[in-house]
Formats: sequence, structure tokens, C-alpha cells
Amino acid sequence: MPNGTRPKPVDPARLAASALQSFDGPLVLAQFETVGLTTVLGEYGRNGRVRTYATPDERTLAFNDGIVVSSRGLGNDLMSSDIGETARIVRSRQSGKSNRKYRFLDGEGIERPLPMSCRILPAGSETLEAGGQRVNVTRVQETCQTAGGGLTITNSYWVTGNGAMLASRQWIGPALGYVTIQVLRP
Repeated sequence: MPNGTRPKPVDPARLAASALQSFDGPLVLAQFETVGLTTVLGEYGRNGRVRTYATPDERTLAFNDGIVVSSRGLGNDLMSSDIGETARIVRSRQSGKSNRKYRFLDGEGIERPLPMSCRILPAGSETLEAGGQRVNVTRVQETCQTAGGGLTITNSYWVTGNGAMLASRQWIGPALGYVTIQVLRP
């Protein structure tokens, strides 16, 4: 932005309503906390269990069963992520452990892995507003830590009784931080 200013805040509800009227396919609303970006992404493609969503200017997030596994076009992107048993445990709304490996590029363009050990726990029942209806969900919390405890992150997922992930707050890297995702249309 000129003079180092950030874009004006966007009203997420208005943005979501506009996107739902103009795009027929699956949609998610994403709010990137660190960079102050709120945007809608439409489904761009599928490869097995991985669904890729893109903004109109082709910034993307890819999800494996609702878990972010890569980003592109955001700067300091998550190149890939092995999620282990995370999606299965989260969708079942049960307790469990999983190993994850995030991969980022270093300053020389070399992919660097960041392995983490994760503990997943149901964190209580809540009610969300989704598609104009109130939906009962279970909030599932995933706490991950690097070996030696140098970095700890916490991801949260809001999951229905049938295992559908309606919303989440997920860490996607040291520079990008957390992104909050709301499913607008599955």
C-alpha cells in the first residue's frame, strides 16, 4: 500500500454475502490475523482428499479434510504439511496424538521442515451461526510443540456431530501466523 498504510478493514459479513451471491461453488472466508487480510476463496480444484481454494487474484489455500496443508501467493507460504492423524482425530471429536511436519522455504529457497508433536482434545460444546442457522458443534483443540519446546502453537476446530468442520483457527507459519477459516458453502 502507498505510504505503508494497511488496507481498510473489510466487513466479513458483507464480503461473505457478496461472494455467496456471485459464486455458485464451495466457498470459505479467511481472516489472516498477522497481515490483516480478510478474503473469500472459492474452490479451485480437488486432488483426492485435498481441496484447493483461490482468491480472485489467485492466492490459494489447500485443505486436507479441513486442515490447511499449503498456501501460495501470500508471501512466506506454507509449502506443504504432513498432518498425520490430525484430521481423523479432529473429525471424530476425540482425544489423541499426532505428529505433524510443516515445510517452509528459507532465505535461499531451500525447503526446511518443522516437525511438531501434537495433542488433540475436545474442548467443549458450542453453538455457531452457519448459513443463517444455529448449529451445535464441538470445539476441538490441537496443541503442537517442537522438540525441546521452542515453539508451541494451538489450532482450534469447530466440528459438527457428523464430522463436518464449519470453522477453524489454524497456524500456517511463523510469518503468516494464524488464519481463521469459516466455511460459507461446503
